[in-house]
Amino acid sequence: GDVSTCTYSVSPVTLSICMAWSYDLVTAVSTQDGCPWTAASTAGWMTVVDGATGTGTGLVRLRGESNYDARRSGIVEVRWPTVTAGQNVVVD
Repeated sequence: GDVSTCTYSVSPVTLSICMAWSYDLVTAVSTQDGCPWTAASTAGWMTVVDGATGTGTGLVRLRGESNYDARRSGIVEVRWPTVTAGQNVVVD
């Protein structure tokens, strides 16, 4: 397909976690059918458990390790093959 006609949005682009993080966080990628995207965590303590690759509208599900120490933040890079290239999702 011609990905130049694809338009993408991600929401939310900021996710907050509490200290004991035993649940999944979810962000949604919205785009047309047939438009590909990927999602990858840049933080060692955070994993993309669902939605590492997708086509069309879909969800990215994140899981993290519990943290009782200092505050931390990480980036999930959602990427797609258009001029804008992607959107970073900040997990704080």
